[in-house]
Amino acid sequence: MPRYVSEGKTTAMATELLHGFSDAIEAAFGAAVYLKQHHYDNNIATALVIAKARVKSVKKRSIPQLELEAAKLLIQLIVYAAKVLEIHKDNIHTWTDCAAVLGWLRKMPCRLQTFQANRVAFIQEQLPTTTWRYVPTTDNNPADLPSRGMTAQELVSSQLWWHGPQWLANSQSEWPPNLLPEKDENIPGLRDTVLLTSTTVPATWEFYRKFSSYHKIVRVTATVIKAFAIFKSKLKNAKSVGSIDITQDDLSAANTLLIKLQQLEVFFRCGRNSQEKATTAKITSLGRGRCHHR
Repeated sequence: MPRYVSEGKTTAMATELLHGFSDAIEAAFGAAVYLKQHHYDNNIATALVIAKARVKSVKKRSIPQLELEAAKLLIQLIVYAAKVLEIHKDNIHTWTDCAAVLGWLRKMPCRLQTFQANRVAFIQEQLPTTTWRYVPTTDNNPADLPSRGMTAQELVSSQLWWHGPQWLANSQSEWPPNLLPEKDENIPGLRDTVLLTSTTVPATWEFYRKFSSYHKIVRVTATVIKAFAIFKSKLKNAKSVGSIDITQDDLSAANTLLIKLQQLEVFFRCGRNSQEKATTAKITSLGRGRCHHR
C-alpha cells in the first residue's frame, strides 16, 4: 500500500494542486483529498493524501444538509493538508455532487437558515478563495466510496480511491462542466427576503412659527442666503463681495426656496402615509406640490 506521495519541493516540480471531494448518503458522509503533481517533463501524478468518513448524527437531516456536512468535513481536511504540504490556497479545488450545496456556498450566510448559515460561514471563512465545482457521482466522486462503504479487496484494487477520477490528471478544460448558479426559488433552505424601506422626513422649519407674516419669513430667508453668499465670497478671497442690501432678486430667490422646501416636506409626508406600492411626486419650480399615487 503506497504511503509516500510527495517528492518535495524540487526544481523538477512545476505545480502542485490539491483536489478535495465530498459526498453523503442517508447513513454517513465522507471526504477525500488528492495531491496532483505536475512536473516540467509533463509527467502528472495523482495520489490520495487524506480521507475521512463519519456516521450521521441522530438528528434527522436531509440529504442536502448531510452533503453540506460533508463539504465542511472536506474543508477541515484540505486546509490541514495544504498547511502540511505547504500548498497555497489558490491551488485548491473542491468538488461536490450536490447542486443545493453549490447554491448555498454562493450565498451570504445571512441569506440562509441557521443550519446552512453556520456551516457556510465556516467554509467561507476557512477557505474563501476556493473554487467549488460540480462533479457527477457515477465513477467520478471518490468520496462516494467511504460514504457507501466497500470491501477490503475492492479498496485495494480501486484506482478511483487511490488516484482519483481519470480526468483529474488532465487539463482543466477536460474537467466536468460546472453547474450554472441556481435561481433562488430552486435552492432550499433560504430565508424569506423582507424588503425594508425607510424615508427621512425633513425637519419642519420651526422658525416658520416665530413670525407673524409670510413677508417676514421671506426677508429673513433672503438675509440668510445673502450672508452665506458673502461669507463664501470671502473664503474664496474674492475682490468684490457685492452689496449687503437685500434686493428684489434676493427676495424672489428666498420665496422660491421656501416653496421648494415646503413641497419637499409634503412629498415625504405623502410617501410616508401612502399605502400604495409605488409613490412618485413631481416638484415644480414654483407651482403647488403634486403627489401622484399609482
